[in-house]
Amino acid sequence: MFEDYGIVDRLFATGGPYPPIREYLPDGSFVDSPISDARGPTPAEPYHAPLMVAQSLTETVMRERLAELGHRPEFGRELTGFSQDAEGVTAQVGNEILRARYLIGTDGGRSFVRHVLGVDFPGETLGVRAIVADVELEGIGRDAWHRFGSGPQQVLLCPRR
Repeated sequence: MFEDYGIVDRLFATGGPYPPIREYLPDGSFVDSPISDARGPTPAEPYHAPLMVAQSLTETVMRERLAELGHRPEFGRELTGFSQDAEGVTAQVGNEILRARYLIGTDGGRSFVRHVLGVDFPGETLGVRAIVADVELEGIGRDAWHRFGSGPQQVLLCPRR
């Protein structure tokens, strides 16, 4: 999709490859492991390795591209219904009726769009509690995704790009 939007190169310039996972062992030593097997690109999967780009930076790139196309996101508006025909989509947004070629549901895991279309959201509950925090730490390098402990008793520190 990012290729269709014309922003793949910008995202590659903004982000970078995932660092290896550095697992610290009880004796103080560590082992580095790659996050992916890096098999190489294929026609079906041309971008074979995961790209690490913070969501805020991804949104910035997308908003810049939208502005280039003469548009901007509108917040505080709710999609309450839509229908599709051969030419596009008619959407009810608040008290306004909008017409567009496409409707893209970017409304999260409890997506109204996905539910109306009957699109499943397969997945699994990992049974792990997590806290995500944006912190600055001294003494921890940015060259690896640091993992201390295992199972439900672990801490992972990932450098942002």
